[in-house]
Amino acid sequence: MNSKAITKYICLGVIIFLGAFFAYKTVLVNNNDQEQLVRLTSSPEGLPQYVKSGTRVYWTTMQSTQLNSDTFKVYKGDLKPSIYSSAENQYIQYVYATDGKSVYYMDRMLPNGIDGVDAYSFRPIENGNYIHFYGKDDKHVYYKDLTISGANPSTFKILWMVPPEGCMPPRYSKDDTQVFYDHMLVKGADAATFEPLHDDYGKDKDHVFLKEKLQVGVSPANFKVPTTCEYGS
Repeated sequence: MNSKAITKYICLGVIIFLGAFFAYKTVLVNNNDQEQLVRLTSSPEGLPQYVKSGTRVYWTTMQSTQLNSDTFKVYKGDLKPSIYSSAENQYIQYVYATDGKSVYYMDRMLPNGIDGVDAYSFRPIENGNYIHFYGKDDKHVYYKDLTISGANPSTFKILWMVPPEGCMPPRYSKDDTQVFYDHMLVKGADAATFEPLHDDYGKDKDHVFLKEKLQVGVSPANFKVPTTCEYGS
């Protein structure tokens, strides 16, 4: 074996050794941190949440966002225990947080920049469930970490309703002139007469919608959601 081949194998061995060493050190650090985790939210163990370890804050698994615990806080709102709670398990999960400059939904950062989120005026919005999916600041409304473009924060309302058992709740919202599904505009919907149904359907005085899509030729007068609302269907 010539000297070039020997040098090549030596370098390869060193790389493999260093990789294994740092992987081992990472496992040790993670294991040590896991033993020191402090939950910063009232969610039960096993649910995603913010946790603190030493001087750092993490979202659940410590695999993503790492925030400084000195400036970190979880935004609190007006949520009440819901149909997902019980006398023994009345918890509310808050998932918006800030480090004083940026705002986070779980481990995802909300838009920053000149026209981005304002951490000072930001607050979660009540949605009737045990978890916040919506928030707003003085200029914008957000669904999770996404901006609801054009939504008016002063008139914004979440159209939450408790669906029939086994059905999915509608994710509609509106302001004084527009209707939204998640962060998307429901084009052509009349905000004054719009009402959510369930399983992603909604209707106004003239139209029926599935998510943000108009259902062409479907009359809202006698419309019934074409699902049986059974678990697993």
